[in-house]
Amino acid sequence: NDQGNYPSDWEEIGDLLRDQNFRQGLSHAMDRDAIIDAVWDGDGTPQQATISPQSRHFARPEGQAVYEEWRDAYVAYDPDLAAEHFEKAGFVDADGDGIRDLPSGAPFTLVLDQGDWGGATVSQLGTEAFASDLQEMGIDVLINDLIGQPDWSLRHKEGLFMLRNMHASELDVWTFP
Repeated sequence: NDQGNYPSDWEEIGDLLRDQNFRQGLSHAMDRDAIIDAVWDGDGTPQQATISPQSRHFARPEGQAVYEEWRDAYVAYDPDLAAEHFEKAGFVDADGDGIRDLPSGAPFTLVLDQGDWGGATVSQLGTEAFASDLQEMGIDVLINDLIGQPDWSLRHKEGLFMLRNMHASELDVWTFP
C-alpha cells in the first residue's frame, strides 16, 4: 500500500471529508448571514449554490419545489445541529483539548484553500469568516493562502485540497433565462 508522501491517516481524512454527516455539519456551522454581512454589506440571501430559479429546469411548480429544496438544504446556521452531525461522523474531541479529532482519535487540521476566485477581497473575508465559525465548533483550521499562486489551479485539478473557496454566479447561457 504505497501512500507516497501522504500522511498515514490520509485514508481516514478522505473518509471523513466524504462523510455526509461531516459535510452537513460543515454546512450548518457556516453563518451565511455573517459572511454576507462581512463580504457584501448585507446584500444577499443565505442559500446553497444552485442554478437560477428562473432556469427552464424549474419552470413548473414541481421544479420550483425542487429548486427551493436544493436552495435551502442544510443552510440554517445551527451550531448545535452541526455538532450533532459531527458526532454522528465520529468527529469529536477525543483527547479533551477542545479540538475535534479524527474518528481514530488522531489530531486533524482542516485546510481551507483560499484563492482569488470571485476576487481576493471576497475570498479573504469569506474564508476568514468561515474559518472563525469552524474554530468556534472546535475545529483546527489552516487557511492555505493561494491567491495568485499556480498551486490554486493545480490543487483543484489534481484533487489535492480538502475545502476550497468559490463563488457562484449565474453566467451559464444554457440555464440563465
